[in-house]
Amino acid sequence: MENNSIFPPEITGEQVMTVVCLFGICAPSSAFLESFFGHRTIFNGKVRLPLSVVLFGYGIMMDYVLRTFNFGIFSMAIKHAESMHPNIIFSVLLPICLYESSSQLNYHIFKRNLISSVLLALPGVIVSMILTTFFMYYFVGGIFDWTCSLLISSILSATDPVAVIASLHQLNAPDKLASLVDGESLLNDGAAVVFFQLCKNILLNRFLEPSLILTSGWIFIRCALGGPLLGFLFGWGVHIFLKVAQATNDVQAFIAISIVYTLFFLSELIHSSGVLAVVTYGVFMSSRKAALFKPKAQEIHNTIIHFVGKLGNHMIFMLAGIVSARLFRPYIEDTNMLMNLFLLFAAICVIRGIMVFVLSPLLTRIGYGLTIKEAIILIWGGLRGGVSLALAMSLESEDYIDPELKGQIAFYVAGTVLLTLLINGTTVEFIYKKLQLYTTPKFHRMFFKKVMKSINEEYRLVINDQISKHWFFNAHPGLLELCDTFIPNVIDAKMTETGEIILSSQLSQHTFIKNIKSTNIQLVMQDPTAPIGHDSNKYLNQRTLSCLTRDEEFEDRFIKELDINNAQIESNSFKTSSNNILTSKSEENQTVLLINSVPVSNYKSNNDNSSISTLKRESITSNNSKIKVGRHVYIGQMVLSTVWQSYDLLFKNHVISGAALVVLKKAISKVFYSCEELNLPIHFAFSSEWDSIRSQLWICKENLLADTKALSLSSELLNEYNQKNISSTFCLPSFINYYKNKVKSKNLFLDIEVLFSFITARVDLLEHDFQELQSYLGPSSIQLFQNQIIEAQQYLELLLSYSQEQYSIAISHISVNILFNALRDSMKVLVKSRLLLEEDEEKLLALCEDRRFIFSSSLSREVISEYTPEN
Repeated sequence: MENNSIFPPEITGEQVMTVVCLFGICAPSSAFLESFFGHRTIFNGKVRLPLSVVLFGYGIMMDYVLRTFNFGIFSMAIKHAESMHPNIIFSVLLPICLYESSSQLNYHIFKRNLISSVLLALPGVIVSMILTTFFMYYFVGGIFDWTCSLLISSILSATDPVAVIASLHQLNAPDKLASLVDGESLLNDGAAVVFFQLCKNILLNRFLEPSLILTSGWIFIRCALGGPLLGFLFGWGVHIFLKVAQATNDVQAFIAISIVYTLFFLSELIHSSGVLAVVTYGVFMSSRKAALFKPKAQEIHNTIIHFVGKLGNHMIFMLAGIVSARLFRPYIEDTNMLMNLFLLFAAICVIRGIMVFVLSPLLTRIGYGLTIKEAIILIWGGLRGGVSLALAMSLESEDYIDPELKGQIAFYVAGTVLLTLLINGTTVEFIYKKLQLYTTPKFHRMFFKKVMKSINEEYRLVINDQISKHWFFNAHPGLLELCDTFIPNVIDAKMTETGEIILSSQLSQHTFIKNIKSTNIQLVMQDPTAPIGHDSNKYLNQRTLSCLTRDEEFEDRFIKELDINNAQIESNSFKTSSNNILTSKSEENQTVLLINSVPVSNYKSNNDNSSISTLKRESITSNNSKIKVGRHVYIGQMVLSTVWQSYDLLFKNHVISGAALVVLKKAISKVFYSCEELNLPIHFAFSSEWDSIRSQLWICKENLLADTKALSLSSELLNEYNQKNISSTFCLPSFINYYKNKVKSKNLFLDIEVLFSFITARVDLLEHDFQELQSYLGPSSIQLFQNQIIEAQQYLELLLSYSQEQYSIAISHISVNILFNALRDSMKVLVKSRLLLEEDEEKLLALCEDRRFIFSSSLSREVISEYTPEN
């Protein structure tokens, strides 16, 4: 393949656009297919569709659709993809895929299996080539003489068990089996390319002369030894450079990955094996990366190659399907060719079995050994893939080969790739389960039962000591018990002889959602932690009044208590003009910022932006000097940073959605910017965050709270609120009629997530750091926090009054995720105590995550549907 170029002599703008268009079609399509077929099974869960099979079939289907119907540039892109140069696969996509597989190997297991992999990749390939050559010559015949039969046998010797490896990992098979299959494939690809070069050289000369034998021998040595040697040297070179240069994390990862293509093209340039060079380099990095990379650099490296390797594999199989559709087209109606194709597929399976049987005396005595059941998986896992197809396509540019021969070779290779993927790839998981390769010892199963009992005890301890005291469950009596019925009862979990874990049957998601809708969940207002030395009931009433009526006198008392140095500041310089929001006071070369008594909510502009954006830098300067950020401003930023981390944690634990996180972080980011630019005091910063969040709430966006009829709270209404009857006041007929056909429940869902996160972050601060916060911020800011918590709960009550059913669904989603996180944390406690094995924890977490995902998907269908609010 060294005589071929990747690109044609002249590349036009149209060709570039078609390549970009092709990538734009394939990349998103592969992502959608993976999300849909990633966990999809057929035949009652007995057969799982590997993604590689789906991508290959999708490529064939896409080729047929876009060729049958004219879609402009999209159809043109498919036509260009059909006739693309094979080096697009071989030189652009394959190197990074090889590096991703080889660098992620468990080096110690691979090292022990190395001799077994070499036996399968060298003597095994030779045995397979000889037997396949005999079959093609005697059973297929026709145009396939000895040299042509030898050429196609060298192409079909390259295995690509991507689907098998994915299935083995899905089944949590031991690494020794997956390493043996993957290691054989990596070395097999390099050996197949070397033998392909030799057979092509023989086909060109047609006679085995002594000089040809010597030349072929030199080609074999140069490729088989030169490639690994060059890969080893490059590995040591990168190792020394990174040790000496002390590069940053991202530079370390970039150097290690980008050198792959340099190595591959240099190996091909000197007529060596680029495949073996990259594989050797990847294995070297696998053995050294723990000591070579910094921890963060190793994480970046693994993330990048995982993404690029997955993208490369997806593109290879999708392009292989597109190209195969073209290769099938001339012979699809030839019955004799189709019959020969099925016979060739059966022969390849039998020949691989013979090859493993011949090598079994050695394979059973070296490495980890090889049992009969493992040998069956090894035989059935000999799939063909992109490498074989690329080698067959490379023959199309060889003028000395008969066009009919090139067409038939391409047809048989493409057909073999299709059949091995469609038959072997989809059934290997079923065969693995039927064989019961690895039985779990009885002691392991009994011990697992006891560990599950310990996990359940730990989970119940967390429920009783922590979660039951959470403000959210105290505010919704009965919610905890209701949602706990959906959490798997791990004490009844069982482990089968094959190591599969079966959780006890719980409520289905549909039954659980039905129970939620039929339950009348109420909201009980929670009183935030009151400052020490103050009457809780008195301050609750005052805060409630201030929240609902924006009492200016009460706000003034908050602001006048603002203390920068923990000392009371006597203020007598307030300006009467409502246009002057901030004034400055210089005293002993120190600047103190004061806020007028006008409520922050009144500073909103006509475009719903906070007054922060309208403040001028000149209004807070004195004597033409910049005002330094005071201690309170700095502390306020630290408090908001803690709140930011609380929001992040809720999102990472799947408690809130990304949309809610955007709303919350957008508010804090705006406050951070304002504090840095305008040196605003703490009280204004906290109020601005809450005002920004409120402006993003659905119930505020439609100016609901601007309705004086809905918000005018007299003393009589406040008494009704204390009696828990305030919700009925908000349910105005005009409001219901206005929003009945306009609102979707997803808006309500988002509001609940935002308000829940806001209250949780504030409550956590007050519960854990109350004394410290009070000493740093002063009582006014503490009372402001409590004020905002009460107001946020009132918004929740308004949402509850709007739709009891949708509110219950939304809070149940939050509750179930909290409980799943508690169960996960309980498992981690047992792992740290060395009682629960990590592999068993992974299985349990996978089952719990599947149940969580199904529940979230079911709720999404409930939430996005339109509904009519309750009157």
